[in-house]
Amino acid sequence: MITNPDDLLAQVAAGFQSNCDADVIAEAAELAEVEQARLRLVDRWLATTGPVSVWVVGLPVIHGSVVAAGSGLVVVRDVDENIWALGGGAVVGIVGLAAGLRDERPDPGRPVLTWSKFLRDLTGVLVRIYTTDAMTRSGELVSVGADHLDLITGADGQAGRRITIAFTALVVVQTPARRDG
Repeated sequence: MITNPDDLLAQVAAGFQSNCDADVIAEAAELAEVEQARLRLVDRWLATTGPVSVWVVGLPVIHGSVVAAGSGLVVVRDVDENIWALGGGAVVGIVGLAAGLRDERPDPGRPVLTWSKFLRDLTGVLVRIYTTDAMTRSGELVSVGADHLDLITGADGQAGRRITIAFTALVVVQTPARRDG
């Protein structure tokens, strides 16, 4: 039994603080659960700064780092400096993805990554394209429309044929390592 009023007050204060701490912890856990439910994969891709390993349908695991991401597209640079643009539907699993909360700060300058935007920067570059029909096509990317691309196939200056591929068929677009700097 506590007879000293100061000890009694200290015990009551400690009990009150313990109840407050429990309430704060419960509220924080609830907020974290709600935030986790709102978290999108693109948010995690964008927050990732370390190395990742990405399993993609029909391909070996790609080990590298995230370069850019959009709602249905992520760009990864592998350890050999190859660039892989991966369609969201092709990604099976990821190791190394950031687990943090969403960045709620408004950022109107953050560009939206789309197939069109990404591919326009590759016009004139040799690419390897994997499509939903399990085919691989290689050639020079010659033009990019709003929902398709044109590829000239053929090797070493031989006349190739022009193939138009709809973005809906894209699984992966891969560029070889750039040796020009």
